[in-house]
Amino acid sequence: MVRTGSQLITFRGPGPWRGKTSKTVADRGDSRLIQIENGYVSSDGSEIRTFPGWKCVVDLVSTALTAGYSKTVVDASRPVSAADGNYQGEATASEFMYAYAPVKNIHCMEFVRGKLLIVGESTHRREHIYNTLSPAFPCTPIGWEPIAGSPATTRIFLDFAPRTTGFNGIDPGNVVFIENMAQLTGSAADKTALNNKFHYVSAVGVGTVASIDIVTETSASGTCTGNIARTRGNLERQLPCHRRRGGPTR
Repeated sequence: MVRTGSQLITFRGPGPWRGKTSKTVADRGDSRLIQIENGYVSSDGSEIRTFPGWKCVVDLVSTALTAGYSKTVVDASRPVSAADGNYQGEATASEFMYAYAPVKNIHCMEFVRGKLLIVGESTHRREHIYNTLSPAFPCTPIGWEPIAGSPATTRIFLDFAPRTTGFNGIDPGNVVFIENMAQLTGSAADKTALNNKFHYVSAVGVGTVASIDIVTETSASGTCTGNIARTRGNLERQLPCHRRRGGPTR
């Protein structure tokens, strides 16, 4: 006697799909399907159809795309007023803010007029911190060191001096998010304190113009690669360990 559900039974002989039922090989009574391989049940339940097979459309964990499926887009624009009082939204002096948010969970996708439409949830919004060069591109962290005489303060060294005015700049009082950090030298505990964390910015360009100071404690200097971006300054909603708000009492 074969135990219930322990053997795959082909219902259509050499057909393209097969399944597992709740009956044994010797049973002849009613049964239900436990598992279907290479097939699916039609929406009205009247037939089992051959599954067309899988095709990769979006790879969220590709080794060639460690940051996930994301795209930098223009989030806001600030037109510059000309001398005659008219607004020129496309003038060279106009400012544009660039932001991105990696996808966290995908709920569904569909092709609409030849374009892939994805419905899902993203992580928190990130704004690039551009450097002062022209053309500008995002700054990246290259190292860190604790600040002597300043408890729980760490200086993050960047590859270039960050912009401090306008969109995609950084100022004291902002909040930054460091991620995808690869530690080259230094303490693994310090990397843990910095990577995938939100940090409050206390100073910009102190000591060296290509740096920012954050309110985070580290033990020793280190070098690294990774990404840094400005994020919303609402600490209560953004920081992982936010305070718990109590409801009204009656």
